[in-house]
Amino acid sequence: MVIFFLISYMMHVFYAGYSNTFNVIAVNWGDSKYGNAFYGAYLYGTPKKDHISVSLTIHIGRGTPLMNYKYDLGEIGTAKNMVEAVKSWGIMTWSEQGLSIGSEQSTAYFLERSKIESHR
Repeated sequence: MVIFFLISYMMHVFYAGYSNTFNVIAVNWGDSKYGNAFYGAYLYGTPKKDHISVSLTIHIGRGTPLMNYKYDLGEIGTAKNMVEAVKSWGIMTWSEQGLSIGSEQSTAYFLERSKIESHR
């Protein structure tokens, strides 16, 4: 029974990590007071019935598939298709104030550093 559980869990971890790679719009690592490249911003596009849902997850530190910390912000915007999602949302810039996402004013999203660092 334990072996079945371990195999099932490892398959889940592998599939969850692998399946999300097809929906990645952009990835960008930012420095923090806790270390260089400490926060990883992962932007995903999930196909819905008539649009793409653009979602943001901040990975905290460089964990492992078995143990990682993340801050899931959910949907931050939408796009008509994946090409538009990458074009409109694919640029991420870290600053002292926080994380800016989006290449156009209409799709701009800003996440304050204080909110990102609220995990501590």
